[in-house]
Amino acid sequence: MTEQEIMKILQNNYNNFIDIYGEDQIFFVSGLRFSIPQQELENNSIYPSICYIPTKDDIYFLKQNFLPKYSVDLRMLYNLLENINDNLSELFSSRYKIINPKYEKEFQELSEIMNSYFILSNNDKTIEQLKTFIKNFIDNIINNDNNNLDIFIKELTKTEIKALSLILSLTKNNEIETNISQLVEISAISRPVFNSLFYKIKQHRIAEVDNRGVKGTRIKFNNITELKNKIDN
Repeated sequence: MTEQEIMKILQNNYNNFIDIYGEDQIFFVSGLRFSIPQQELENNSIYPSICYIPTKDDIYFLKQNFLPKYSVDLRMLYNLLENINDNLSELFSSRYKIINPKYEKEFQELSEIMNSYFILSNNDKTIEQLKTFIKNFIDNIINNDNNNLDIFIKELTKTEIKALSLILSLTKNNEIETNISQLVEISAISRPVFNSLFYKIKQHRIAEVDNRGVKGTRIKFNNITELKNKIDN
């Protein structure tokens, strides 16, 4: 398997993850091979392992996503480190990686912590550094989400808030497939209001908005629980 083929596999997994869970949740994807049980390796394969960032719902409600076998929640790095997991070592040592550009700085910081553990064997100090890194990283993302939601809601008109409330009431499992004509008919709110609302949702990255032409529009919210709370209040 060539390097180009390996990177293509990783890129496909990276893209598929974003399609399902959104760009903000993926930290990096790494190609595992040496730590995979021999009986599971086929044709010199590389197994993509995705390190992902939990959402508020994941944390508050112990939600578990359906993910590839060798993927890891960022919070679990601490557990893997304490148990000296082989996959963890290869996750960082593999030269085949795709890092989310949004988190390159954080990846560099994490890599330095992991190198301290694997190379310098400074175990106790490293574990404390890792705990602090994970906590600060997730806290910062959650705080940014809150600030972004506040800005988004302040920019909405009263009619747009009414339109958003309708959409949220029709949404199941964070996702809705609808079309503007349908929404206009249900609510008696004009089409331009919904067009403006969809634009603002995309602009502030509140949800993925996929316009499918005659098939309508698919909206997948990133943090619907927090959004509903802020709208209600």
